[in-house]
Amino acid sequence: MGMSIGELRHEIEDIDLEIAKLLASRFFLCTCIGIEKKKNGMSVLDEKVKHSAGKIYSKVLGEYGEAIYETIHEQSVKIQSKL
Repeated sequence: MGMSIGELRHEIEDIDLEIAKLLASRFFLCTCIGIEKKKNGMSVLDEKVKHSAGKIYSKVLGEYGEAIYETIHEQSVKIQSKL
């Protein structure tokens, strides 16, 4: 017999917590990169990096990957722009 809806939702909550922790780590690193970019007079946007990372999300997540990456990238740019 399979898992109940409640059990499945609990599994999703556990995964969401892990995703949130990973995003917090990613955004911390984005802040560090933003500080270095500011020190060196570099632009916040780097299209080459954006394109490369976006391909990773698309490869792993298929049709949903691009939209998810766009949201993450948008928040990363906001973080760096506020420095």
